[in-house]
Amino acid sequence: MASNQDWFNAKIASLLQEDLRISTLSELKDHLASLPQEDASRISNILQLALVFDCLNDNNTEQVDLACDVLSLCLSNLTLGESTNRYGNALERALIHPYSAVKLMALKEIKRSLLNEEVIYAISTKTDFRSICYIVHIRNNNTWY
Repeated sequence: MASNQDWFNAKIASLLQEDLRISTLSELKDHLASLPQEDASRISNILQLALVFDCLNDNNTEQVDLACDVLSLCLSNLTLGESTNRYGNALERALIHPYSAVKLMALKEIKRSLLNEEVIYAISTKTDFRSICYIVHIRNNNTWY
């Protein structure tokens, strides 16, 4: 597994080079999607996704879409609440992103996190997340989401 982890870490690091972002995000997406669930979860827990979140800050919609796909794959493999714990600020920023796919990615992950009561309590103590949780809850109960 170490070589797989090293490969992912090298790919994440290569996102610093703007001209490599689209190809790197595409490789990350394909590789993550091909992993067995257990391996995908292990890798997702190890990866630092800040550079992937940074890829959302671009006008290139292909790059933004790929970054959303990679983030969705990684975040969905974290335990409930881990994504909001580790990436809460990035998810909050994603909610005000001008591109709707980014907002939707963040909302889906926040909604998934709300399946855990401990997470609901932890998030409710953060002022910025309270209204978000309420909106997701209302939308979910009214089948608006």
